[in-house]
Amino acid sequence: FVDLCPQWAEIFIDQTQENEDLAQTLSKLRHRIENEPFLEQELHNILSVVTSIRSAAGILQQSEELSEQWLKRFHRNMYEDSQRLAQAAQSLVTYLNETGESLRQDPSLTSPSKEEQ
Repeated sequence: FVDLCPQWAEIFIDQTQENEDLAQTLSKLRHRIENEPFLEQELHNILSVVTSIRSAAGILQQSEELSEQWLKRFHRNMYEDSQRLAQAAQSLVTYLNETGESLRQDPSLTSPSKEEQ
């Protein structure tokens, strides 16, 4: 392959190295995210609220005859849950924006550590 198409071989080698670098960066980011208590807590909050909204919506969709009191209760709960979801999402976005720049500037994310070399 190298003898027949040296330019293609060079592109292939470059792409392979780039893929390895991206996989290494992704692995480091995943490890960092898994060890960030704030991220774990906010993602758990978001999943909990989404589950709550989904459950309430499912009950409203499947229940043909609910009393006015129960309808109001489900609507209120869904509204309050949607507010919690918006707050949790905003909190997560703010955190990611604030830490994103430091992650991009962290040389340990883009170059192998001494142990890995």
